Amino acid sequence: LDRHTVWPLYLVCAALPFAGLSSPPLVVSRRVGFPIGSLGRAKYHIPAMFIAVSEFVRWRLLEAGVSEEKIHVVYDGVRAPSSLPRASVRTESRRRHGADEKTFVLGTLSAIAPEKLLVEQVSLLAHLPTSVHYWLGVPGGDSDLHDAGTSLIETARRIGAAERFHIVPVQEDPGAFLAGLDLFLYLSRMEGLGSAILLAMAYQLPVVASEVGGIPEIVLHRRTGVLVGEDFENDLPGAIQFLMGSPDLRRQMAAAARQFVCAHATSDKMVAQTVVLY
Repeated sequence: LDRHTVWPLYLVCAALPFAGLSSPPLVVSRRVGFPIGSLGRAKYHIPAMFIAVSEFVRWRLLEAGVSEEKIHVVYDGVRAPSSLPRASVRTESRRRHGADEKTFVLGTLSAIAPEKLLVEQVSLLAHLPTSVHYWLGVPGGDSDLHDAGTSLIETARRIGAAERFHIVPVQEDPGAFLAGLDLFLYLSRMEGLGSAILLAMAYQLPVVASEVGGIPEIVLHRRTGVLVGEDFENDLPGAIQFLMGSPDLRRQMAAAARQFVCAHATSDKMVAQTVVLY
């Protein structure tokens, strides 16, 4: 439910007792890590239960005054492929976007939104070897690629990296896109958990991500990936170049990342845990 449909639902549940009717239990799933304002706090006494997408979001709810016994954490889940894409899928994906096997391809899956720090990610190409390309996979196709996409392309052109940056529409199956990457990059100002990160991990990719929100609960530093702090603009180029020169470490992180998802964050586990709570 978005904010336009949630408010009427809250109002109906709050009004039912005044009409002499019993209110059915209201369960709220909270996925975002942003602070809860005073207006949000006012409505949060109504639900019978909150399902938080991470321990960080659970902490945000506690901070807003929600009682501890009402909050349960269920990690987001992704559909982990039973087998990884074939080498031919990787080769074709890279050929389509001008990358051969000597090219090191960074990439991310993200909507084009201000909190995702996409301009900063594109600008990173100026500080990396010319053999590095960056792909932005936009889920759902071309709907977000107009004004914001043009701005990113202009950023790449301004730093002389236009041929190394590609915006790639990604349809329902992200396998071919992810197969073409060597490293998954995810920078964000705030994140409840980061389901795109889980998807990349399920496809056995090492991850470099911001140390914000719930991300450190899934990207375990130096185990399933590398975390960068607020000073990422200084730290990130060095971290990426270190991983570029450490293929064995990347393989170890990638394998551990897929194992983590299969053990803790599949869609089947998410559904089963949610059903138990209901």
